[in-house]
Amino acid sequence: MSRNRIIILVIVIALIALGIALPFERPPIEVAAEPIPSPEHPWTFFGLFPITNALLTTWLTMLFLIVFAILATRGMEVIPKGLQNATEMLIEALYGLVEDVAGPRLAPHLFSLVATIFLFVLISNWIDLLAPILAAVGFRTVREGKEVIIPLLRSPSTDLNFPLALAIISVTLTQVWGVREQGFRHYVGKFVNLSGFRRFFHLLTGRGEGSVIGALLQGFLDFYMGIVEFVSELAKLI
Repeated sequence: MSRNRIIILVIVIALIALGIALPFERPPIEVAAEPIPSPEHPWTFFGLFPITNALLTTWLTMLFLIVFAILATRGMEVIPKGLQNATEMLIEALYGLVEDVAGPRLAPHLFSLVATIFLFVLISNWIDLLAPILAAVGFRTVREGKEVIIPLLRSPSTDLNFPLALAIISVTLTQVWGVREQGFRHYVGKFVNLSGFRRFFHLLTGRGEGSVIGALLQGFLDFYMGIVEFVSELAKLI
C-alpha cells in the first residue's frame, strides 16, 4: 500500500473514531443557517450582515479552492506530475463534459463557470460528510429552556441562500448567452411574439391574404406561448 493511501486511511479512521468518542447533542434542524456564536449576539461582517456557520464554511471552501489552485499551478511543467497531473486530469474531464453538451464553439466560454460551480458544490457537499464531527464543535446556547450547540461550521448546501444564489447566477447568464448568440430582437421575440397580431392588422387594412379570424387566433396563441416561455425561464430558478 502506498504512503498516500496509508495517510488517507489513517485520517478516515481518526475521523470516525473522533465522531464516536466525542459526546454531543445534534443541533435542532433549522431551515436557515444560524448566526454564530449566537442569534442574539452574532459576529458581523464589518457591521453589514451577520456571519452564519454556513457562510463561514462557504468562505473556507473558497479559501481551499484558491489555495489548491495556487499549489496546483505553481511551478508548472510541460510533463505534469503529482498535484499538477491530478488537476489537469480533473480539468480535462470537466472540459470534455462541457464540450459534449455545449459544443466546441461555446465550451471555452462556458467552461470556467460550469467548472467553478461544480468544484464549489462538490467541496461543499464533501464538508457535509463531516457533519457529525462538525456538529460537536460549536457554541452552546439555550433554546426553549434547553441547552443546544450551534455548530461552528455547517455545509453551505443546507442553507437555502446557497442554491438560490447559484440559480440566480446560472439563469441570468443563460439569458445573457441567449441574447449574445441569437441577438436581442430574436431572443426576446420568443417571449413577446406579435407576428400573429401584425398579420391580423395587415388583413384588416387589406394587405395580404388569409383568414382574419385565423390570424387573430394565431396572435393570441403566440402571445400565450410567450407567457409560457417567460414562466418556464422563471421556473428554472426553482
